Amino acid sequence: MILNTTYAVPLIKDKGGKIVNILSSAALKGNINESLYCAAKWGRRGFTESLKATYKGTNIKVIGVYPGGMNTAFWNTNRSYVAEEKSAKWMNPIDVAKVIYENVTNNNLCVADIVIERF
Repeated sequence: MILNTTYAVPLIKDKGGKIVNILSSAALKGNINESLYCAAKWGRRGFTESLKATYKGTNIKVIGVYPGGMNTAFWNTNRSYVAEEKSAKWMNPIDVAKVIYENVTNNNLCVADIVIERF
C-alpha cells in the first residue's frame, strides 16, 4: 500500500485523483486473538490518516475503507479459527464492492471514510 501510494501520487498530482485504501474493521478496534493483524491494520490506518492530512485542501482525496468480515473462500482453509456457521453470516464481497464503488466514484462529494458492517 505504501509503495503503491508512493508511485501513484506523482502520477495524479497535477490532475488530481483519489487514493482508496481498503483496510478492515480491525483497523478501528482490537479483536480477540488478532493482535498482529490489528497492529498491521492500525499501521495502515495511520498511514492513511497521515495522507489525508498531507493532501487536505488539494486535488488529491484520500479515502479509508473499513469493511467487517466477508464471506470468502479464504475461511475454507481456516476453520479452526472461524466456524462455517459464523462466516456464512458475513457480508457478500460483491455487495461490499458495490458500496465502495458507489461512494468512490461519486464526484459530487468525497467520503473520507467508509465503514461497512453487516446487520
